[in-house]
Amino acid sequence: LFLNSVFDLLGKTLPGIPALRSKCIPILVLTIIRLVFLPLFLMGNLQIPGYTLPFEPLLANDALFVVLMSIKSLTGGFIMTL
Repeated sequence: LFLNSVFDLLGKTLPGIPALRSKCIPILVLTIIRLVFLPLFLMGNLQIPGYTLPFEPLLANDALFVVLMSIKSLTGGFIMTL
């Protein structure tokens, strides 16, 4: 939760940098690109007692999941501020 908040705050400060405030990429395009996160989250290392995944998790390492969550928070904060 802490990293989520930190990267969200960082993403909200990025549009303050003039070089990153581009009008050539519409917000809708950025939002659609973020849909890539949905299948990646679903293929994470889910561990529920008494339940086995029907497939091998793509993100078997929890560190990769934390990086994915950080990128999601960063881009979410960036899009919310535009």
